Amino acid sequence: MSGSAKTTDTKTITSNSGQNEVRMANNVRSDRGDRELSEPHYSRLRADGRNRPPREETRKFHLAALLWLSVISLLLVPMATLLDIPIARWCQEDVLPQEVGKMLDLSLIYAHGSGIFLILVAILMMAPTKRWTMPRLATLALGSGAVATLVKMFVLRPRPNSLKLDLATNEHAWIWSFDWTLSRIAEYDAGMRAFPSGYLATATALTVGLWIVVPRGRPLFLAFCIGTMLQRMYCGSHFLSDLFGSAAVGLGWCYICYHPKLIGNVFDKMEAVQYPKRRPANMDESSFAFPSSKLTSNAAKPARPATTSPVPTFVNAPLHSGLPSQNAMTSPTTSMPPRQTQQDISRHAGEPKTTTATGDYSSRLPKEAISTQHDRPSDGGEPRAA
Repeated sequence: MSGSAKTTDTKTITSNSGQNEVRMANNVRSDRGDRELSEPHYSRLRADGRNRPPREETRKFHLAALLWLSVISLLLVPMATLLDIPIARWCQEDVLPQEVGKMLDLSLIYAHGSGIFLILVAILMMAPTKRWTMPRLATLALGSGAVATLVKMFVLRPRPNSLKLDLATNEHAWIWSFDWTLSRIAEYDAGMRAFPSGYLATATALTVGLWIVVPRGRPLFLAFCIGTMLQRMYCGSHFLSDLFGSAAVGLGWCYICYHPKLIGNVFDKMEAVQYPKRRPANMDESSFAFPSSKLTSNAAKPARPATTSPVPTFVNAPLHSGLPSQNAMTSPTTSMPPRQTQQDISRHAGEPKTTTATGDYSSRLPKEAISTQHDRPSDGGEPRAA
């Protein structure tokens, strides 16, 4: 093998070794504290994904928690009625600083229609993988407000700002009347009825939905929900008991939207995630494509062999007398005959066919220029004509 061939093979092996090192480096995870993923660990990763629906046991726990919180909030309504008049009288005095009042007013945007729209658009743009949770979130926010408005039609309770709180006593807080036949529906005005609060019901349901969809923002969502509750009570629109009833309405609507036997089944199908299939039991560890956390040396893993295609060796030796030199081009394999170009075919198109093999270089040259070393000299001492 000539020097140029050795150089070519050396460069090929070096490049293949570099590619192997890069390939092994890409298979290693860059985060800290990683370890080799086995099948049990891979199963845990699939089960613990944040963007996947909870397991059946976790779902049951969430549903039970929503139901119990709704019942507890509803039971707190008669107990909070004892504190309605004192708290409403304190809020009417406006003892808080003006900056705090403005901050509470801004928190009301969280439960407003425009605020809900901006929240959904922000989640859609910043977390596109959560886009299939948008229908459930919109149903939670809008549906809870609609249910609260529907309940107001049957409950006739005045707002605190419509009462003379200076002369009111605890008996005035127990003014509860119900219109089960909707005989007074003609004079219905949602701004004149206190129970329940549509803003707080919307904020409660939206907080529960965002609590599950965006776990990192839980403190912020909870702060907005509490701010909405304080704002509705501080502005004199609702009693404390009205707010507990509104929270019960929002939590009850969340229970309906998440229960698999109710309308939650529709949203579960929309949010379904296709999990990757598990590897077969008869597949060995080496054939399963898991990244390895340990780099092996070049001696442990052999480099990729050089290319199997023949590498011809070229020598810058000129051709003499139109004959191809024996060292001009050598190929390791002789099973593949050289191709015949289109110019050769057109040049020999008119010549008669001969029985010479296609792979013979002498078939392409003029006969008078061909001579071999096996020609015996004639009687005159000159080479015999071909």
